[in-house]
Amino acid sequence: MKLIPEDLVTVLEAGNEGMVAVAKSILESADIPCFVNGEELQELSGIALDFSFVEIQVPSKHAKEARKLLEHLTK
Repeated sequence: MKLIPEDLVTVLEAGNEGMVAVAKSILESADIPCFVNGEELQELSGIALDFSFVEIQVPSKHAKEARKLLEHLTK
C-alpha cells in the first residue's frame, strides 16, 4: 500500500495513456514524485477508454516546476 501525501495538486489532465506516460517520465526524470488519479478508470478490462481523463498530481511544493515542465504537452 502506497502512502499518498495529502497536499497533492493537479498539474495536468490527460485523456490518453501516451500523454500520461510522457508526463510521468518527465516528472520522474526531474525527481518530482507524481501520482495518477483515476488511472484505474482509464482502463476497463484492458480496453482503453479515450473519454476518461486522469489527473497527474504532485506534492504542492513541486507544482510550479511540474507545470512548467509539462506545459508543452497542452499546447
